[in-house]
Amino acid sequence: HIVAGQFTASRILKALCRGEGAAVFTTIQGEQLIATLEGVDIVLTDCSGNRARIIKADTGAENLLFHEIDQVILPSSPIP
Repeated sequence: HIVAGQFTASRILKALCRGEGAAVFTTIQGEQLIATLEGVDIVLTDCSGNRARIIKADTGAENLLFHEIDQVILPSSPIP
């Protein structure tokens, strides 16, 4: 899943606080990716209900930021 923007772990946590424990992000394919907290872990849930924990955050280079997750979650349709 790809979400446009620089969503560091800190920004995701701030969005979770504003959203009272849940934050919804829209992927570049128009699908929703929901972030929630479970203990101290950020958990991502895709539109199919697949869930993954962020195990390593804020990795990347100048124009690319990614988070390593513990499960494979796929978009419902392939990227064109």
